[in-house]
Amino acid sequence: MLDSVLTRTILIGAAVVSVTAVISAQEQPPAETKPQAIRKPFADSSRISANDIDPEIAAKVPPLRMITGHFVDLGYVKPRSFPTQLIGLINNGDRTLTIRSIKGDCSCIEPTLVNDKQQVGPGDSIEIIVGVEMPLVLGDFSRQVQIEMEGYEEPFRIPVYAEVGWAVRINGGGMFAVVPDRKGRFRLDAVDSRPFRVLAVQGRPPKYVGFDPITDEPRTEYQIEYDFSSASPAELPRWVVIETDHPEARMIDMPAMIPGGQVIIDKQKWHVYEERLLIERVEPGSPVITTMTLTGRAFKPGETINMRSSNKDIGLQITGVRRPEHINGLGVDLKIQPGAGLSGWLHSVLTVEMGGEATAVDLFIRVGDP
Repeated sequence: MLDSVLTRTILIGAAVVSVTAVISAQEQPPAETKPQAIRKPFADSSRISANDIDPEIAAKVPPLRMITGHFVDLGYVKPRSFPTQLIGLINNGDRTLTIRSIKGDCSCIEPTLVNDKQQVGPGDSIEIIVGVEMPLVLGDFSRQVQIEMEGYEEPFRIPVYAEVGWAVRINGGGMFAVVPDRKGRFRLDAVDSRPFRVLAVQGRPPKYVGFDPITDEPRTEYQIEYDFSSASPAELPRWVVIETDHPEARMIDMPAMIPGGQVIIDKQKWHVYEERLLIERVEPGSPVITTMTLTGRAFKPGETINMRSSNKDIGLQITGVRRPEHINGLGVDLKIQPGAGLSGWLHSVLTVEMGGEATAVDLFIRVGDP
């Protein structure tokens, strides 16, 4: 079995130096921009329209108009997915516009100008592909695409909306997908109305409410009981992990914010972006490859990453470091090897040390079938 304690040094090769330099530059705080006063189109709506601009600053904003709709709606999407949408914009003014920049208001948004068309004549149009690296946090997502034009003080802003959630929704989704107490219930329902079964909660058979898995047919919705009354502070979960047979929700989770539980991630300094790693299934005796992302500061060539597993039956090997595709930080590729002959649900706390500081992340892995 691979060692559970290991060290990896970020080599000072030309290729790695260039990647790290790019990461460092992009992790600097973005330059402050003046806020654009955009009103909500309706008093009872939480969604802002790109075309509903305060008349007092309308002259400072490029005269663009979305061809279809008033914002980008990506719908219901999975955490860490990367949905895209093509949007069209038309020059509603009487003179040619010259594009200075197109960007998102966070590094998670990647707008791409189609055909690299830099000038837009009166009545002419452009197309932009908006891609978004969805966060791990469940619930409503709201960001913006900003289009800056020569000669205008303010950018034209396009709101981008989505709801982040699993294919099997927990407690209706969003901020309600949480375990607040040591004992209680939670509700599961399939977003696509597909019948499914709950296979395990924290690696153990679920405690159904009003359902008999032996005699009853699979449902689209369940009530599940949980009880951590006898758990010590060290045993209290930080995440409640649920396994189902739904093909799009094999392993899902929600944060456990139970008073007295131990915290292992300090988001005020560099940390693991994913907050936890879910490996929904691996064959017994076989390794699995995954990636964790370190974020929160620039990472220098030559720094050493030390990593260890609290579970001696889970071996680790760092196979590489690289710049992540869609977010700022340092991607660490991991080879995870459960011990020979092991099966079932495994948990470990992975501690990561670098530059005299340390952080940690929970790892959950299912070896074999539930």
